[in-house]
Amino acid sequence: MLSTSIEFVGKCWNGKNDWFARKEKEDYDEGLTRLGEKYHEFKSGEISDNEKSDHLRKHLRNGFSHALKPMNKIRLSDKKSNPKNIPHLDIVDGSVFLVAEVLRDDIVKALKDILAFDFSGNPCCGKSSEG
Repeated sequence: MLSTSIEFVGKCWNGKNDWFARKEKEDYDEGLTRLGEKYHEFKSGEISDNEKSDHLRKHLRNGFSHALKPMNKIRLSDKKSNPKNIPHLDIVDGSVFLVAEVLRDDIVKALKDILAFDFSGNPCCGKSSEG
C-alpha cells in the first residue's frame, strides 16, 4: 500500500487536467516531490550517475506492484527491528534502506496536503467539482 501511495499522491497533482493519462514515471516523480525534499534525489533522472535516481520506483513500486514484494535493491524495516538505527533512505550495500514508520508518516503528510488543497474547477482523483 505504501509503495503505490507515492504514485497516487503524484497522480492527484499531475492528474488535475487528465486523471486517466498513463504517466506512471511522471506521477511517481511528482509523488516523491510531494513527500519532501529528502526524496528528490530518488526521482527518475534527477541527478545523473546517482545510484539513488529512480531507485524507489524501480525497486519498491515495481516490486510490490508486479511481484507483491520489494525487489533486491530495497531494505524495508520498522523502527523496532532497526537496532543499528540506520537512517531512512540511506544506501546500505547498494540498497535503499526504508523505515516503514517514516515512509508512512511522509505519505500521510502528503495525503493531508491533497485534502487541504482547493481543487475546485479541476478534476482530480477521477472526480470533477461538478459532481
